[in-house]
Amino acid sequence: MKVVFILGSGHCGSTLLDLLLDSHSKIVGVGEIATLTPNSLCACGQVAHECNFWNNIINWKGDYSFKIYRSKLNFLLSRNIFVSPQRPHKKISLNDYIKKSEKVFAQILVNTGTRVIVDSSKNVNRAELLSKSKNIEPIFIHLVRDGRAVVWSYMKKYNKFLPFAWKWAAENLKIEVLKRRNQAKYIYINYSDLCRNPEKVLKRILNVLELKFEPQMLDFRKNKHHQIGGNRMKFSGSSQIKEDKEWRKKMPFSKRFIFNILFGWLNFYYKVKNLIKI
Repeated sequence: MKVVFILGSGHCGSTLLDLLLDSHSKIVGVGEIATLTPNSLCACGQVAHECNFWNNIINWKGDYSFKIYRSKLNFLLSRNIFVSPQRPHKKISLNDYIKKSEKVFAQILVNTGTRVIVDSSKNVNRAELLSKSKNIEPIFIHLVRDGRAVVWSYMKKYNKFLPFAWKWAAENLKIEVLKRRNQAKYIYINYSDLCRNPEKVLKRILNVLELKFEPQMLDFRKNKHHQIGGNRMKFSGSSQIKEDKEWRKKMPFSKRFIFNILFGWLNFYYKVKNLIKI
């Protein structure tokens, strides 16, 4: 089973990319499935336990939770010690977690008649664990957005700066570590490129997936979607793709200056990386 794991920080544009890929006839996007609960709001407008798509896949009376956690130290040391956030002192069975995920992925493919699943949970631990499955062919997409734009999005919502500046850097560095110790296929995507030329970016991704571009992907609002979680833009009625550059005008200069001092080097790294397409 081909499973695309979109990885990146929050507010990196993963919902948009998920919707675009989900509009391909052979791809199904399921959103942030790691956060799935019966009351999760589906992109179709219904809560998950009332949505026919999810009712045909999930047994709500069984173990449907995909939440998983691993400490930063265990991640850095590549220790396979995973726990459930609800029970942090008890290790989960890795085989059981993988088998449960395989079963759900297989059911999604059977029900939709597609060939590729897109999981935009942005959970590095989940992606690394499931990449160990013998029945899953993982493809990692590292979606990067300018850190200042990401932090500004968080600031508008939570009115905090430093925690989210660190969060952006830490999550992207975690993906860099994963890339260097995992042999899965890896695609680097810049959010600005996706907004400026979505067709070109999608063709890059589809080439790796061995699929052809379909023009209807760009008119993604015409398709019915069933993503879990993600940005509220999934409920918008327009297929127009436009990069949000509000941060350039409204983010205080002092905050931009501090961000550049702390993490400007990482922002610069990704700009260079995008130019030479590492």
